Amino acid sequence: MKNYFEILQIPENASSDDIRKSYRRLAKQYHPDVNKSPDAHERFCEITEAYEFLMNHWPRYADYKNTEDYRNTEAYEKFRQEAREKAHRQAK
Repeated sequence: MKNYFEILQIPENASSDDIRKSYRRLAKQYHPDVNKSPDAHERFCEITEAYEFLMNHWPRYADYKNTEDYRNTEAYEKFRQEAREKAHRQAK
């Protein structure tokens, strides 16, 4: 599983406000309309996925004993797909 805290450049004990602020800062920096580098789109999608996970799935993740158990759930796969689709829509 990706380290979503690392992607958003925040500590693991970050508050929801910290998560939101970091997401906004990074999303502005890497949005494909602003950043013309070849990897901007992919980086933007990764940042959006991290934000969505930490804001919506982090509490559910804490119920699992390890990351591998959670990664193998349908809920996680569904989340990842929805987050990627949302990020691609926002990047257009």
